[in-house]
Amino acid sequence: MTITLTPLCEPSVAPASFLLSVDSANILLDCGIYDHNPTDPTTSAALSAYLTQLAALAPTLDLVLLSHPLLGSVGLLPWLKAKCGLRCPVYATLPTREMGRYAVQDFVEAKTAEERNRAREPRKATAQAAPGWAKKGKMIASDEMDGVQGDEENEERKEVGVVGEEAEDEGGDVWSQVWQLRMSEVRDAFLAVNAVRWTQPVHLQGKQSHRTH
Repeated sequence: MTITLTPLCEPSVAPASFLLSVDSANILLDCGIYDHNPTDPTTSAALSAYLTQLAALAPTLDLVLLSHPLLGSVGLLPWLKAKCGLRCPVYATLPTREMGRYAVQDFVEAKTAEERNRAREPRKATAQAAPGWAKKGKMIASDEMDGVQGDEENEERKEVGVVGEEAEDEGGDVWSQVWQLRMSEVRDAFLAVNAVRWTQPVHLQGKQSHRTH
C-alpha cells in the first residue's frame, strides 16, 4: 500500500487542506477558506492557485472528509459541488454537517451584502454631486422604484448569492466565485453529506474500500 499526504495550501493562504492518496484512491481532507480575500498580491496569487487546484481535483476525488463545522474546514464544499463537478461521497459528523451549513450560509450572505453596499457607493456619490433640484428629483424617483422593487430584491437576497452586474464583472476572479452561490446550492451540498457518529467505523466502497474512522 502506498500512502501520500500532500498539502494543498500554505497556512497564510487558507486553513489546512490535504490530498490523501491511498494507492489509486484520492481523498480530500477538508476544503476550507478564510472569510476575506488577501490584499497582498503574492498571497492573493497563492489563494487563486489553491482554488484553481481544488477545482481541477474535484471531479477526480473519490472521497471527502470534513473535520470541523467551521468555514476553515467546510467553506468550499458547496462551491466544489455546485460549480466544480464534485460528485464523490462526503463524510462528516452530524454537528459538522449542520453547523457547517450555517457557517457557509452566513459567509455567502455577508459577502452578498458587502458587494451590494459597494455597488451603491458610486450612485450615492453621483447623487451628492448633483444640483439640488436634480438630487431631489432623483431621490423621489429612487424612493418610488425602491417601493416597487423592494420585495423582489429581498426575495432575491434570500435565494441568490450573486450581486448583479458587479458579480458578472468579477467572473474571471476565482475568489469571487466561491461565494456566488444560491442558498439552495449551499443547503443541498450539506444535505448530501453522510453524517456519522464520532469514532464510528465506516465501511467504504470502491477504491477506498477499507475501514476508516
